Amino acid sequence: MRRPTKPPYFGTIINPIAFNVALQKLRCSGPQHLATAAGTPFIVKAHVPKKGNHIGQDCIWIKNGDKSIAYIYKDCWGHVTNYARTYIDSYTPMIQ
Repeated sequence: MRRPTKPPYFGTIINPIAFNVALQKLRCSGPQHLATAAGTPFIVKAHVPKKGNHIGQDCIWIKNGDKSIAYIYKDCWGHVTNYARTYIDSYTPMIQ
């Protein structure tokens, strides 16, 4: 079932760790293979975009295989949706 479109930075959630801590752990560990609470697998890694509106800003990149799912920046952390209105609430709590 598809979730309805919500505005950027919609709602709030509590993540187990701060964005900077999650980013630093990913920098040290490299990409991690995780799964949502529903069992959907995803890959998470630290990233710094080289193009687009967020050039040079640290982010956490969520992928499924070769498909990009979402980019999560510090201002997105703790929200249900990111700046692009993509739901990130099923991914961020798994990043520890």
